[in-house]
Amino acid sequence: MQTKALPVVAMGLMVFLARAAVAPPTDTETSGTVERTRMVALAYTKRMPDFVCTQTIRRSYHLTLPKNWIDSDVLTVKLRYAGQTEDRQLLQRNGQPVAPGEPSGGLENIGEFGGMLESVFDPSSQAEFHWESWKTIHERPAAVFSYRVEKARSSYMLSFDPGGYMHRQVVGYHGTVEVDLETGGVLRLVYEADTIPKDFPMQFASTAVDYGFVEVASRQYLMPIRSEIETNTDGIRSRNISEFKDYRKFSTDSTITFGDTVPNQ
Repeated sequence: MQTKALPVVAMGLMVFLARAAVAPPTDTETSGTVERTRMVALAYTKRMPDFVCTQTIRRSYHLTLPKNWIDSDVLTVKLRYAGQTEDRQLLQRNGQPVAPGEPSGGLENIGEFGGMLESVFDPSSQAEFHWESWKTIHERPAAVFSYRVEKARSSYMLSFDPGGYMHRQVVGYHGTVEVDLETGGVLRLVYEADTIPKDFPMQFASTAVDYGFVEVASRQYLMPIRSEIETNTDGIRSRNISEFKDYRKFSTDSTITFGDTVPNQ
């Protein structure tokens, strides 16, 4: 019985996956994986469908070490993505409806839906990538890379408004990226600010975003499913843990319902 030869690309991937279990990648393989992921990352927001989902944010803080986190509040947010534009609407605080347009206050989440991913892989950032290890994520083979973006080429900006005056500072950053070897998509992105001026109020900022495959309009997309952001501002350590659920295609009549409460659209 004759068997058909596998395409060169598929054969190359099989060899790469087989080697992944026992040996580090060659420089050529590392470069190829990074460049493939770059193409996927830079096209990420353009390929995302218009959708709506529920973001639940659990906020906490602490004042001393070791970390004894004190629960602050739980926010329920309607997150809408349409026309490559992101919009968030606060619906509930600690399970209670809020007035339309009420700000969340405190530490806010931004950048999970492609913003930082694009910044890391934008050629103008000139990020330096180094292979760290192999890993299995959600039963999928992955490669872990560390990276760094120098302040001079960074678009990462820290913002802090204590009331009346907005402090802003562009900083460098570093972290890790965990890449799905089969698709080139990013399964986990971690970024931490560095080169922060000593007189800037925020002296630490770190974010980790986990991505997973979710179904929107009968198709599978790699979307944020969880994120954790932690900052240290004027000695107060703050943390937001977010979960993203109930993804579905956005339309003008999309709604999110909590119990007997139907939010305004």
